Amino acid sequence: MNSKLQEALDFFHLKKNFSFLDLQSRYRELVKKYHPDRGEYTSTVLFIKLLEYKQILEKYLLENENEQFNFENTKASDYELYKKAKQIENDAILSYFNSRKNISIVELNLERNPELKILIEELKKSKTLYEELIKKFPNSIWIRDAKDSMESMKVWWKSQD
Repeated sequence: MNSKLQEALDFFHLKKNFSFLDLQSRYRELVKKYHPDRGEYTSTVLFIKLLEYKQILEKYLLENENEQFNFENTKASDYELYKKAKQIENDAILSYFNSRKNISIVELNLERNPELKILIEELKKSKTLYEELIKKFPNSIWIRDAKDSMESMKVWWKSQD
């Protein structure tokens, strides 16, 4: 296990065999504690660390073949794929705007805006699930919204140009 993963597990107080629901529950608790506007601390440092560690833990879950939410190894319905993609997209955008609401400068440089880098990585996960939905379920009623969402996400990719 790499040191970043261990740091993330320690920060979230999770064991190595945690589930997505464990992560989600713990994340909500920690957001309330570390958010600079609503939590116990006024600095954004811990909140940014929280977002970075959440990303590490989500990546670990996606890479872990035994994880129950690994969509490559489950027979997910079209709605389950759509719902998961939409949840990741909405959470990522909301988290980004919440982390930047007290910062008046619009910074599109990824090196100077770590929150934007995190947002783009999260949106890539959502895009991957939308693409999987389109490929596996070409006649789904969720296809149009998935395509619209992917089109809307293009504005974030432009920040990398």
